Amino acid sequence: MCREPKDLFASQWHFYRSLGEEQVCLEKAFELFCEGLSPYGPYWDHVLGHWKASLERPNEVLFLKYEDMKRSTADKVRKLAEFMGYPFSPEEEEEGKVQDLVDFCSFDNLRNLEVSRTGNFQATEEFKVSNKLFYRRGDIGDWKNHLTRQMQERIDQITEERFTSCGLMFDITT
Repeated sequence: MCREPKDLFASQWHFYRSLGEEQVCLEKAFELFCEGLSPYGPYWDHVLGHWKASLERPNEVLFLKYEDMKRSTADKVRKLAEFMGYPFSPEEEEEGKVQDLVDFCSFDNLRNLEVSRTGNFQATEEFKVSNKLFYRRGDIGDWKNHLTRQMQERIDQITEERFTSCGLMFDITT
């Protein structure tokens, strides 16, 4: 699953700030992001790798956008179930099982689970993060609260240059 780049940047910036590490101002973090310098490598290369894999091996790689999932969650849950080989039966649809799963996996429900509030993620001996840091807002369009018009235009330009020729499009107005 990928996320619209402006929202991804805003969310990532908040996450890294919450780690209590050396604080990088928004403008510097933005420059690093646009230059492709991040702990996970260039955002655009990362997303394109998964996008292309989903086109080359559609039975093995499912590519979803966070924004699409938020806008039509039940449809994406059905798509995921079908992709995994476990489509919902007519009876399950009738019984509201899709909506039950949507409710159970909602951002608010997951954020309020005890493990999310009190547990930790420990990738290495030195790297331990409180699970609650993984849940901030989960909203679409929060970048508008952080990015200037020039920042928005720059990310949109890079996104168009990198993704359009491959057929990957984002609704850059949100």
